[in-house]
Amino acid sequence: MSTELRELLAAIAAGEMSDDVAELVLRGLAEPSPAREQAPAGEPEPEPGPGPYPLSRGQAALWAIHADNPRASSYNLPLGLWLGDGVDPGRLAEALAAVVRRHPGLRIAVRLGAGGPEQEITDRPAEVTRLDLRHVTDGEFAVRLRNLISRPFDLEHDALHRMWLVAAPGGGTLLLLVFHHLITDGVSSHLLLRDIVACHEALAAGRQLPAAEPAAPYAEFVRWQRAMLAGPEAREHRAWWLDRLTGASTAPVLEAIADRPRRAPAAHDEGAMVQLRLSEATWSAVRDTARAARLTPFSVVLGAFAALLHRHSGHRDISVMVPTDGRPSQRFDRTVGYLINPVVLRLDCDPGRSFTALMDAVHARMAEAEDHAAYPFASVVDDLRRTSDAGAGFDIGFYMQQGVGGDQDMAAGQTVFRDALDLTQEGENDLVVEVVVRGPGALVYVKYDPARFDRSTAERLAEHYRLLLEAVTADPSRRVGDVELATAAERGAVERANATRRERPRDVTAAGLVLRQAERTPERTAVADAEESLTYAGLAGRTHALTRALTGRGVRPGDVVGVLVGRRAALVVTLLAIQAAGAAYVPLDPDFPAARLAHIATDAGLAAVVLDPDLAGRLPEGTPGVRIPLTGRETAAPAAPVARRDGDLAYVLYTSGSTGEPKGVEVSHGNLVNLLDSTADSPGCAEGDTLLAVTTAGFDISGLELLLPLTRGATVRIAPSEALRDGFALAELIGASGATIVQATPATWEMLLHAGWTGRVRRILCGGEAMTPELAGRLLDRCDELWNMYGPTETTIWSSAQRVRRNAPVTVGTPIANTTFRTAGPGGAPVPFGAVGELLIGGDGVALGYRGRPELTAERFVEDPATGERLYRTGDLARWTPTGEMLVLGRADRQVKLRGHRIELGEVEAAVRSTGEVGDVRVVVREELAGHPQLVAFVTGGADAASAVRRIADRLPDYMVPSRTVALERFPLTPNAKVDTGPLTALPLDELVRRFGHGGGPAAGPVAGPAAAAPARPAAHAGDLVTWLRETTAGVAGVPAQNIPVDRPLGEAGFDSIGFTRLAVALRERFGIPVRPTVFYAHPDLTSLAAHLREAHPGAFTPAAPSPSAAVVSVAQAGAPAPSAAADGYPPVAIVGIGGRLPSSAGLEEFWEHLAVGRDLTRPYPLERGFSDRVFPERFRGSYVDDVDAFDAQLFRISPREAAQMDPQQRLLLHAAHEAVLDSGQVPAALAGSRTGVFVGLSGADYLSLLGPGSPEMGDHFLIGNVASIAANRISYVFDLHGPSAVFDTACSSSLVAVHRAARALQQGDCELALAGGANLLLSPHGFTGLRRAGMLSPDGRCKTFDERADGYGRGEGVVLLALKLLDRALADGDPVHGVLIGSAENHGGHTHSLTVPNPQAQREVVLAAHRAAAVAPDTIGYIEAHGTGTPLGDPIEIDALKEAFGRLYGDWGIPVAPARTGVGSVKTNIGHLEAAAGVAGIVKVLLAMRHRTLPGLVDLRATNPEIDLSGSPFRIQSGRQAWETPDGAPARAGVSSFGMGGSNVHVVVEEAGKR
Repeated sequence: MSTELRELLAAIAAGEMSDDVAELVLRGLAEPSPAREQAPAGEPEPEPGPGPYPLSRGQAALWAIHADNPRASSYNLPLGLWLGDGVDPGRLAEALAAVVRRHPGLRIAVRLGAGGPEQEITDRPAEVTRLDLRHVTDGEFAVRLRNLISRPFDLEHDALHRMWLVAAPGGGTLLLLVFHHLITDGVSSHLLLRDIVACHEALAAGRQLPAAEPAAPYAEFVRWQRAMLAGPEAREHRAWWLDRLTGASTAPVLEAIADRPRRAPAAHDEGAMVQLRLSEATWSAVRDTARAARLTPFSVVLGAFAALLHRHSGHRDISVMVPTDGRPSQRFDRTVGYLINPVVLRLDCDPGRSFTALMDAVHARMAEAEDHAAYPFASVVDDLRRTSDAGAGFDIGFYMQQGVGGDQDMAAGQTVFRDALDLTQEGENDLVVEVVVRGPGALVYVKYDPARFDRSTAERLAEHYRLLLEAVTADPSRRVGDVELATAAERGAVERANATRRERPRDVTAAGLVLRQAERTPERTAVADAEESLTYAGLAGRTHALTRALTGRGVRPGDVVGVLVGRRAALVVTLLAIQAAGAAYVPLDPDFPAARLAHIATDAGLAAVVLDPDLAGRLPEGTPGVRIPLTGRETAAPAAPVARRDGDLAYVLYTSGSTGEPKGVEVSHGNLVNLLDSTADSPGCAEGDTLLAVTTAGFDISGLELLLPLTRGATVRIAPSEALRDGFALAELIGASGATIVQATPATWEMLLHAGWTGRVRRILCGGEAMTPELAGRLLDRCDELWNMYGPTETTIWSSAQRVRRNAPVTVGTPIANTTFRTAGPGGAPVPFGAVGELLIGGDGVALGYRGRPELTAERFVEDPATGERLYRTGDLARWTPTGEMLVLGRADRQVKLRGHRIELGEVEAAVRSTGEVGDVRVVVREELAGHPQLVAFVTGGADAASAVRRIADRLPDYMVPSRTVALERFPLTPNAKVDTGPLTALPLDELVRRFGHGGGPAAGPVAGPAAAAPARPAAHAGDLVTWLRETTAGVAGVPAQNIPVDRPLGEAGFDSIGFTRLAVALRERFGIPVRPTVFYAHPDLTSLAAHLREAHPGAFTPAAPSPSAAVVSVAQAGAPAPSAAADGYPPVAIVGIGGRLPSSAGLEEFWEHLAVGRDLTRPYPLERGFSDRVFPERFRGSYVDDVDAFDAQLFRISPREAAQMDPQQRLLLHAAHEAVLDSGQVPAALAGSRTGVFVGLSGADYLSLLGPGSPEMGDHFLIGNVASIAANRISYVFDLHGPSAVFDTACSSSLVAVHRAARALQQGDCELALAGGANLLLSPHGFTGLRRAGMLSPDGRCKTFDERADGYGRGEGVVLLALKLLDRALADGDPVHGVLIGSAENHGGHTHSLTVPNPQAQREVVLAAHRAAAVAPDTIGYIEAHGTGTPLGDPIEIDALKEAFGRLYGDWGIPVAPARTGVGSVKTNIGHLEAAAGVAGIVKVLLAMRHRTLPGLVDLRATNPEIDLSGSPFRIQSGRQAWETPDGAPARAGVSSFGMGGSNVHVVVEEAGKR
């Protein structure tokens, strides 16, 4: 931006120039004139001739994104404009066509040429589609528009713009334009709208079209950019951006504010947004604030967004991607195309600075960035990834733009468009805020990736953005960190959660509460262990005796006494006696190393130690404290009570310390009594309860187990030590103890469940570490109440107790009594409601501090400056949920929870360093085995440094000793040269050793420790793979293979994100493996890439020589089941008979002839049906059976009168049953009284809808004859069959569900023979009209399955029943066998986007289940009869589900995917969709194809749907007829799918007859 223009804009913003004058001056600056336009250096370059030309750098980046995910629609730009009154849609369509002709850039096609992606202008004519949606509701109208907008583009074959004129509900007409971003941007959209208006006005007035505004062609911009990038200007820009953005990223901010982490590269398949309207007053305040600061409103709104990100994330380093128009000179001002170029503004959001200062910083950063905005954003990112950070990325954006509609950016007073719909691009980034000025106000769109954000989070961000704008415009001098960001409702939720104040016992000890309870219930059982049981009276007597012994040995009030006692009743006696003597206890865990026990005793300053005699040797000589052994079971009368206050010390519990030594937490009597009093009510403990204590005394939660029941007259049963580590023993103990309450850590509950515990406990308490939703679901099946407990030791055991409900989020809930929660940022300031902050806990549970550590106490125990309340800084990261519950997310420091134990990783590292045998150490938590996290130590210093870790076991408890140690030569570093623990946590160990180990080889660096693994061996033929990769890379780069380095980054060979995308495509095509371009940044050289690919895709590079997997293939092809499959898991079911009617066919052989030659059997509705001429005025196209009214009533002993009132579907089902039985070689009469089942799929009731009230056909048989449920029962009745008899209506999957259920009934012994199938007759126009109105039917009545022309389905008729029998029984009976069902499965898609939207995961799972039941190798499946209804999105979804399912199946069998092994087709291209009878029709086609060993092709397949990607899969589209060949004489096998529109899915596996 020039200085002249920048100063002018500042003057306008400050209000120093009137709008009229400003407009004239701006026009003078913007419009070229002979005086101001600089003459070019030479003659202008001619416009490019015909032929392809390169993409611009920005276009190439969009192409790469599309190539990585062709189904994404995140770069579709929508524009919806309401036509003005009197505008002729036809005339507007002419104007639109003219505009497309006038702007060649709108007609480009993009394809991959020899030198990379390129574009070419086509002569594709403009198409304006008319759409009538007047009949739909407003809600459905919005959904339909969204569906149109989100349709992906095929960059090579589609026009990259789409235009619809939509008749809308209420009578208006909408012009909907959708552009791919490749051909337009914001400025271009305004230019196009202005041209549309101009062309329409000329056509409407009968004038010639106005001359097009002179504009440089887009190809000229591409040439200019390529020249710039090749020259010195690019080097200057590159250096400037690297200087500003090195170390910058949006990832830390997104990780802090998003609901879910990014687990994989962003797909951005779809976006979502929430919309907020800023009032006129708010927007006026924004403009006034900008004017007063001599800035533009942009600086205000972007400054507020940066402040919002800072406040919600806690990060000061904020980077935001902001678009610039990307037009480097005036000659491109009117160029239509993708010229926009984002820049990144990096801002320091110091919470102590004023908003005025932040606005100024935004203005300054934007001005600097615009001076370097000619350098493409994609190049900036590539440069950063090559030079500093391979993961650099910027996924937060901010846009501000003027809205469209009315007379904005068009001729003054235009009447073509009266208003605009609020539409915007969605899904382009993880998070984008867009401010659109509309009239006197503004709209705010918060656009987000639903894979990362919940809608409620986006809504909260939008509301807080409004609050922040209102606050800072009211007082721009306010500090950014001082603005409260919580709505009234959110403040109310926090206040309600913290309204916990209630009365509790004061100045009393836990021992005092227990002894009082003993007076009330002396004879009840108080404590029991494996050897003895104490009543309350016995417990009191033993406690009094030990109290006297303690005081007699010199223990005085205020002393600290150690407790080294095993898990028995005497432990409880000891704790109570110490408190009764006025002292505080310190648990000493017998399992701790002696050195740690000595440290605790010394640090605590123990006056005495009560111990079991057999544990006396655990304390080293010289450890302080008088030894008081527990020798007898004496009782005594009460001694004089010792007065204790709430603030007196109750116990000291030692936890892991970050400085290398454990620290003692001092807990007062008031703290402990508050906990016991509160938890007695919630979760609850009463006199009739028994609590099984399973936690060691050194773990603070044992305090609840050992003391809470005794304050309420309940019983404590102490589990012996040996049961704590044995899930089977513990499971038995839970049952034997009669426990009603059990408290344990998630790790202990997991241990129990893995041990097969199936018992039940009335109340389960789970705490000590995070409870997963999966664990919660399993525990809810084992209890009446499940409680999630949360709290650090420093706030006395538990600070919250939340009852977990099924299908509800697992949170820590709200505070217990007399406790409060707050969230704060790094400086202690409150964070916005819902933002992640450190959890601070206040109230009566906050401990006294750390023993002997005043500095640490002052650091962690702080005072709320607003209320003076004492708070504990937990170090836990947490946030409030919308319902006012607290959700804990992790740690702000390096403390971890492992199996309930709190571990400071710094203490473990300090212990390792103290050995003096390592250079440095980092300890992390890794999860090598899912669900089993463990400590892993990485050490430097020497290849043998790993052995040092073994020697820390004498200093640390077992749970703190790393399970594995890995020796490295060096640690990975961040761009700021700090140790980066991210790779140590996430990368595979082999890769870490290879990249950072000694010698750089895969075997370097020993792996040692308790769970040490042997060093990995180099994969066989690794050199071959590197050679293959080098050849492939050279082919993409267009250079000789020797020019491609194998041990240096590919970036040095000129690869950037575009090149990496092309390389990913090439690898997919050559090796059949999915590779994302981002993998090349993580594995930048071919050697590391080869290692990664071998590990990620072990079956893809199997050498041709014989190998174990080849042996598996030979077994599989012989028909043997997989090793993991049970041989009798799915008893095979024979198809012994077929009967029925199929379209235009007198029998099965005629039907096969139609299929074999590829006939389309659809035709106009046959009016020769008697009623058709009066009810079918429109002859709907479909496929129809002949002689639909033919029925031999006498054969079935039905009167003609009754037959006339029967639904023809029921009539033809009787005939189908008769024919199927005859086809099986039996006489129907012979089945009388047999256990033969009938399973019928039936949906429609067209015949019923034809007969209105008073119709002569409606007699006494009418109701029974037209109730669908009677159809199966009638067959059973007529033939006297005594097996199950049922009708299934799951819409399109009905008949295949019936077949599946019949097979299951046979296998379970419910019947001996089964008739299964379905019927579908089209006897009424209502179904056609309803389906057409719903947009489901193809306009020409044909199913164009897998074709790019797919536009809905055509309907068809059919009635088919199969006779089924268990194969072994059929063979024994000598029955004919047409084919064999060897696997089947059924499921439902659950809750999806809407009732009729398919669930691809459910489709995948049903296919997977059926084929796993079949237990045959996937490469023996020669054909899949797909559901294939012929919809543009449904077909690709089905193919993707098949790909995923078969990918897993090939993985199950350990064999490489066999490309094009399996054909995929659908009989629907021949006969349309038979709806309820579709599935059984698919089986008939498969049986006939097996009989003739021929696979029919799809009818009239012209071009495959571009959304169907078969790469890396075993599938091919069965486009034509071919012989069905099987390897090595194996039987022909096929899968058949049928998916109901309501979500009911079924798949069966069919095998050729005679092969078993």
